[in-house]
Amino acid sequence: SSQAASDTAAVNDPLKQRVEAHRQQQYQQNAAFKERLQATPPDQRISLVKEHREARYLENRAFAEQIHNERMSRLRARLDQSKKLTDAQRAERVSAAEDVHRRQLQFHTQQHQKNMQFLDGLAAMSAAERKEALKHQHERQKTEAQTFHEGLKAERMASHGQSRTALLSFN
Repeated sequence: SSQAASDTAAVNDPLKQRVEAHRQQQYQQNAAFKERLQATPPDQRISLVKEHREARYLENRAFAEQIHNERMSRLRARLDQSKKLTDAQRAERVSAAEDVHRRQLQFHTQQHQKNMQFLDGLAAMSAAERKEALKHQHERQKTEAQTFHEGLKAERMASHGQSRTALLSFN
């Protein structure tokens, strides 16, 4: 079992490295965008931020889909190699992984839509109001994301425990 965990970590490692490289690249691009934004007249900033966020959203969604497809391919290969699992158990695990992916996409789409609506409302605010609103929006979304991901993790842990118990009962 620790060998399986070790194999999983080794298989996913290149993907984790690509995800981290993608994040670093976006961090650098976002920093450069913020610098360019400072040189932009204030009345044009919100529309530029919206364009930037939309481009990032589409780029991240395409990247997430690519990584998901690679993870699913690897998951299916690992499941096909497992002699302890029935076809139904394999299908259940694939279905569960696809469900998590769909829920993550849905969550991130909702967050993006909320961001776009929020940005639309910023134009009518004073600079001080915008600063405060941005702070609250960031905190709210951070909390929502933490809650969402903690819920997924709790479900995964509960499911993993059930799957493990079911596997052990076959021995």
